[in-house]
Amino acid sequence: MKKTRWIPAIVMLTAGFLSCVMSIYRGKDFLTFAKTLLLVMLIFYVLGGIVAYILQRSFDAAAAKAKAEAEKQEQEQAEEASDVEITEGKSDKPEA
Repeated sequence: MKKTRWIPAIVMLTAGFLSCVMSIYRGKDFLTFAKTLLLVMLIFYVLGGIVAYILQRSFDAAAAKAKAEAEKQEQEQAEEASDVEITEGKSDKPEA
């Protein structure tokens, strides 16, 4: 998880911040606020982890597809180069 390792933390902290703002705005007592914040942060950390996993799989699949296409193109170029060499070899021979 190179590209997506920060997603769970960002999602969790954003949800926690919004939860704090809403709790302060509604005037909740501290115990209710703390329980709600903990629950929100746990749920959104798990959701962020799921999103990061899905995105990472998508990135890996796209990279594998690009690599396969590059290898196919490289192989086609190598075949074309060998065809050119064979053709050139035939034209160099004098006809009897």
